[in-house]
Amino acid sequence: MKIKRLDFVIIVVLLISMATLPMIGWNVEATEYNAKVNTGIPALTFWYAPLSLTEDEYIKISLEVNGAADFIFLSASQFNNYKNSLSFNYYPSFSSFNSDHLSVTGQIPSDGVYYIIVSNSGGLNSLTLEGKIIASDDPITVYSGIPSLLMILILVAVIIVIALVFNYSKKQKRNTQNYSNTINGTPQNPMPSTEPNLFCSRCGNKIPLNSTLCPFCGQQVRR
Repeated sequence: MKIKRLDFVIIVVLLISMATLPMIGWNVEATEYNAKVNTGIPALTFWYAPLSLTEDEYIKISLEVNGAADFIFLSASQFNNYKNSLSFNYYPSFSSFNSDHLSVTGQIPSDGVYYIIVSNSGGLNSLTLEGKIIASDDPITVYSGIPSLLMILILVAVIIVIALVFNYSKKQKRNTQNYSNTINGTPQNPMPSTEPNLFCSRCGNKIPLNSTLCPFCGQQVRR
C-alpha cells in the first residue's frame, strides 16, 4: 500500500509527539537545586546539597556516580547527627545504599530544610557525581515501563487507523471512477444503429448509403 507525502508527514508528526511525552515530567514550573550537578567526591568523603522545601511539594532526584556510593536523604537534625558521626535516621523512600545511582520522585511530608548526601566514605577511589534535583508545586510525571509500552501500542493503533482511512478513501475513489458510466450499477451499452446497410450486388462489399457506384468494382447502385 502506497502512502502519499501528506500521510507520511502526519505519521512522522505523531511519532515525534509520542516520543516527547516522557519529557513532560521535566517541563513543569520548578525550582531547581544544583540543576547540573557535576563534581568529584574524593575517597572517604561525602557531598551534600541543602534543599529548602515546603509541605506537599514534589521533588525528583536523579543522580549517578561512576562507582558505588550511598545516597541518603535527611532532615536538618538528621544531617547534623550524620555530620557528627552520631546515630541518625533517614528517609528510606529517597535513599539508596551501595548503588551507582538514585532516581526517585515523591512528595515532601512537611516544611523544612532537607539534605541529600552522596557518600564515598567506603570507597578507595574518587567518584564523579552527575545529575539533577528538581522541586515543584506541581506533580512531576514519571513514566515506567508499562506506560511506555502502552504509548507504543497507542502509536501503532493510530498509524493503523491512518493507513485504513487512506486505503478506504482510495478504494472509494476507484469505485467512483469505475461506475461513472453506469446507472444503478448496470453498465450501459451504446445504442444500436438503426441505419440500414447497403451492399454491392456484384462484389458484396459494404458501400456508403449515398453512393451511385460501388467504389470497389464500379457496379451501378440500384435502389
